[in-house]
Amino acid sequence: MNKLLSLEYLENDIDKAIIEERNEEIKIIKEDLLAIKELAEYMDMDLFIQGKVVENAKESVTHSDGNIEKGKKNIEYVHSKSPKSVLKSVMRCVGGGIIGGTIGTSAGIPGGPIGMAVGGVIGTAIGVGGGYMIS
Repeated sequence: MNKLLSLEYLENDIDKAIIEERNEEIKIIKEDLLAIKELAEYMDMDLFIQGKVVENAKESVTHSDGNIEKGKKNIEYVHSKSPKSVLKSVMRCVGGGIIGGTIGTSAGIPGGPIGMAVGGVIGTAIGVGGGYMIS
């Protein structure tokens, strides 16, 4: 009978050892799963951030497309003007500047050299502006 009890205690000890070993393995697996879960959460956050970066880039490209279209229209407008009309506009501005500068300098004579310089600058600016307005 003693042998039978001894054998029973031995089996119980072996069962306890097996259970403890399994519990340790389950604990390790649980820790690994928690680490994997945390890694998945970081990856999810990274994907969200990357999605925002892509979304912002897409908006920038769309905005740039609009600016390109505006620039294209401006270039087409400039090309629609003949070189002669552009030259005519430039000549009107230069001519207006010369005439305005001459009149302004003459008007500044009573003020001496400083008055002439100030009158010339103001007259030139007004003449260029006038030439631009009529072109």
